[in-house]
Amino acid sequence: MTAAAPRFRPTEILPVEPIWRGQTVVVAATGPSLAAADLALAREAGVRTIVVNDAWRLAPWADILYGADARWWNHYKGVMAFEGERYIPFRIAPEWSSAREWQAAADMWGLRQIGSRLAAGVSLDPQLIHEGGNGGFQAMNLAVLHGAKRIVLTGFDMGHHDGLTHFFGDHPKTMQTNSPFEMFIGFFESAVEPLKQAGVEVINSSRRSRLECFPYLPMERALC
Repeated sequence: MTAAAPRFRPTEILPVEPIWRGQTVVVAATGPSLAAADLALAREAGVRTIVVNDAWRLAPWADILYGADARWWNHYKGVMAFEGERYIPFRIAPEWSSAREWQAAADMWGLRQIGSRLAAGVSLDPQLIHEGGNGGFQAMNLAVLHGAKRIVLTGFDMGHHDGLTHFFGDHPKTMQTNSPFEMFIGFFESAVEPLKQAGVEVINSSRRSRLECFPYLPMERALC
């Protein structure tokens, strides 16, 4: 397969258009419970799908691949085989070291950038997402900016299970970090009321999850 050409200029921060207004959007993170069968249901239902990091392996047909770690993009050489949009954040604080790393990865691999800041709640600014300390939260906020009416989460375990940190095992040693799950959960809890006020319903369809601030439905019912 021929690698796709970069699609964005390095410093181009384009506003996110609400092109999915009123639709259901599945957001797939990389928790141990992420299942190919659930993503297959999303594909069969024809719903928009955002995959986070290695979740793209189970859904290479997804609309968006979101990755918040420049090391991940560099390790996998920009995942050029992915044909949808590829996003990386752009921290509104250029003195922060990761901001420089994100910029360099965007330059190298032609990734689309979205402005970001570490803040509670969700952003409705089409050029900015809130980070929530993790890529899954950021991908959820991106779905909001795209106009999602219902967001269905899967693979949001917020913990390790059966010795697994991710559905595929562990990241390479150069990318392994400690995950402060309690902090992550707190950010999701801070988003509950802002999401309601924005008219966005969030369902947690993760097969196993400590994220209890959103109601649970199995994927087949969440997509009805």
